[in-house]
Amino acid sequence: MALQTTHGRTMEIPRDDLSDFFEELQLRPHGFGELQSTCSAIRENFALSQYVLVYLLQGRLNLYRNGVRHCAEQGDVLLLGPFASYSADCQNAGELCCICLYFDVGPDYLRREFARLVTDSRLVFHPEDELIGRMLREALGHREQREGFSRTVRNVLEQVLMELAGEIWGERPLIRLPCTLQQQKIIQQSARYVLENIHRPVRIRDIAAELQISESRLNKTFNDVLGMPPSRYFMNMKMKRAEELLLTTDKTVEEISGMLGLSSAFHLSRVFKETFGAAPSEARKAAKYLA
Repeated sequence: MALQTTHGRTMEIPRDDLSDFFEELQLRPHGFGELQSTCSAIRENFALSQYVLVYLLQGRLNLYRNGVRHCAEQGDVLLLGPFASYSADCQNAGELCCICLYFDVGPDYLRREFARLVTDSRLVFHPEDELIGRMLREALGHREQREGFSRTVRNVLEQVLMELAGEIWGERPLIRLPCTLQQQKIIQQSARYVLENIHRPVRIRDIAAELQISESRLNKTFNDVLGMPPSRYFMNMKMKRAEELLLTTDKTVEEISGMLGLSSAFHLSRVFKETFGAAPSEARKAAKYLA
């Protein structure tokens, strides 16, 4: 792909190269299902640790991010990103029915570009035709069939993202930052090390020693490629696991903090709220929206 430079310059990706970007990007579905709920007119907060694509089958929903209201109704698609706080209420209290597709992206070195794409987009968009809705309903009806299901879900996801990205890039092209193969390797190996040691405290010097590089090089690689220090990225990984445990188990915050190598429940609660904008108890309470 002719998308990188060797002199530290950034370059715009033409819309013609949109498919190339998605070929390199890895879309990883983690969950898929239909959600039915009696939505309240009272606004409630929720937080996410992964991307969620929501297709509204029935009802009308107000979604808020950074104080801005986004209105969705039947047939609309919502694209929500991780490590952000949202709040939601119904325009008219009643039944809310939607299809939720939970996913993550890889490889790690492309997360910054993808996050910028999602952040720049509006939360709600209306597909140009019925194709996306038909594909989602068909996938929902065949979710018990292992063969071909994952491929179908990825096809749906790519169709939505390609359509959305086409709109956004038509207005403001995405900027790719140069990333060398060595930088990619450092980020991938660091993330793998943290996942394998998620139950222990994460120390930058230990990771640098494992990779046989200096701490300064580790820090520079993460800041240059992902726009954040490695300590923040690794803590995000722990918070993602914490959110998963909060929503899928009955373990206490104290128990989860111990499982993640954090010093205390207070430490977990503080970092969780800094990361998602909601306390662990609030995330558990609001899980009914996108559980």
